Amino acid sequence: MPLAAGLLTRHYLLLAVNATSTRLDAFVARLKLASMVGLLTTVVLLFGFQGNVILAQPLVIALIAVPLLIQF
Repeated sequence: MPLAAGLLTRHYLLLAVNATSTRLDAFVARLKLASMVGLLTTVVLLFGFQGNVILAQPLVIALIAVPLLIQF
C-alpha cells in the first residue's frame, strides 16, 4: 500500500500540467521533516515502553541507540 501511494504521488507531481522536478523537490523536503519526526517519536515510544528491559540490559540498548543518534 505505501509503495502504491508513493508511486501515485510521484506520478501526480511529475506529470501534472507545467510540472517540473521543483514540485517534487518541495514535496520531498516537507515530507523529510515529517518522516524524521515520526521516526524519532517511534524510537522514543519504544524506549519508553521498554523501560524495564533498558534497566536490565543497558549495554544492548546502547549498542542500538548509538547508530540512531549518529544518524540524527
